[in-house]
Amino acid sequence: MMPHRSDRRFHLALAALGGSYVLLVVALLIADLLYTSPGDVRDALNDPHVRFAIRLSLITATFSTILAMWVAVPLGYLLSRVK
Repeated sequence: MMPHRSDRRFHLALAALGGSYVLLVVALLIADLLYTSPGDVRDALNDPHVRFAIRLSLITATFSTILAMWVAVPLGYLLSRVK
């Protein structure tokens, strides 16, 4: 089955949006690598405030992902079954 013209435009726009996001993340990582030294990273990781912030970010991201999946999977199933 051939996709409709509007579907192609949507897929193209989605690919452009996703590609620009990936390029932004890669550019930020490259900028970090070019403007910091391993010693700066080591010094930052030795700071207890930085370690606490990293730990808190990992815990809250994990918790929010679990909550989102707990809501999204049943909701997605419901939406797929109801017209």
